[in-house]
Amino acid sequence: MIRKIKINKAFLPLFTAIIFFSVFLAIPARADIPAIKNPTDSIQIHIPNLKFSDARECGSADSNALCVNWIGEYIASVYNYGIAIAGIVAAIVLMFGGLIWLTAGGNSNQIGDAKNWIGASITGILLAMTSYIIMQQINPDLISSVGKPMAIGVVSEPPEAGDGEGAGYTGTDPTMLGKSPVDCAKALQSLGAIYDQGSLRGGKDSNNKWHLDCSSLVQKCWKDSGLPDPGGNSRSMYANPKAVPLTSIDMSSLKPGDIVTRNGHAFMCYDQGCKSRIQFSDYGRPIEIKSNYSSYLNKYRWKVIRS
Repeated sequence: MIRKIKINKAFLPLFTAIIFFSVFLAIPARADIPAIKNPTDSIQIHIPNLKFSDARECGSADSNALCVNWIGEYIASVYNYGIAIAGIVAAIVLMFGGLIWLTAGGNSNQIGDAKNWIGASITGILLAMTSYIIMQQINPDLISSVGKPMAIGVVSEPPEAGDGEGAGYTGTDPTMLGKSPVDCAKALQSLGAIYDQGSLRGGKDSNNKWHLDCSSLVQKCWKDSGLPDPGGNSRSMYANPKAVPLTSIDMSSLKPGDIVTRNGHAFMCYDQGCKSRIQFSDYGRPIEIKSNYSSYLNKYRWKVIRS
């Protein structure tokens, strides 16, 4: 004799939500997904209205870590979406019970069955809502996207070698007149300029190679482009009357070629808003273009000389 197993209809919406979560979370990740910058690039099934917050710095600028809450936001969205599905299933069960009652024709057994279905749907809705309220009382972060973020370490910027003393670059290059300082730096990059704080700083060697450091690169490109001499080294640039604290201006207003300097280093903004910089930073390294993390810009007391 086969024994029938009876399942309480009240748990039908919750069973549906559990099945949804199991299928959703059991989807294997593809092995061919490339390296990503944004978590939404790797999600196979997008949840409606799911928006990830931007990564932000953890605490002070010196913490050298970014805080992200993508996992918490993802789990919260899956939970909220599952509750919505449980509510839809409960509504369908409620309508099904009502249909049975309407078609019962006075049959007491069918009416009783209809009442059970309707009671089950209401109980299911109450269970779903109660689970939300209980979790809200225990810890609101369990059902919101404000959970404790995960700290991800940021690779530290390699230290700059500083810059030399003296007048720096004293000449001008007529072929660069009228071109932008960034174009000048890119041209020197392609020519294989050599980092040097020694006696050849600001000039060429016997192989016609330019020898520059961070500040003399900036100085040469400004002068060759027809802009005023900003100073022969980072200290004189920092003391330039036109230099203003970086904290006093809107970063988005910075233009390519603007100088950002402190005592010991100088570079030029590579793009609008100074999201990237072009610089010469150390021996054995070429002129390079690097991203400007806010932690790097906040770490020192920078000043800006606008082009």
